[in-house]
Amino acid sequence: MGQYCAKKVLGVCTRKKRSYCVYDNKLAKIIQEQGSLQQLGKRLGSAKNPTCAAITPEELGQINFEYIDFKEFYPEMRANTKLPNFDEIKQRLQSATGG
Repeated sequence: MGQYCAKKVLGVCTRKKRSYCVYDNKLAKIIQEQGSLQQLGKRLGSAKNPTCAAITPEELGQINFEYIDFKEFYPEMRANTKLPNFDEIKQRLQSATGG
């Protein structure tokens, strides 16, 4: 979100704080940023008063996913996906079909 002055003494900022919106995963962050914020125009508040509101089911239905760029999510998806061994599948099919 950003940084703000948390404490002032004689008009001078003596302590700054940072605020963040935290998401459960990268996919949620992408949809929030590119769908909710960019497409629907929602706001997350200010650094001092963040809202970080979740997307409602109605809002989710309004997002056009064709305009979402998921390339930031692909490496995580690939790393967590176990693809089948194609030689093993071929061998099983040949055994099952008698070929």
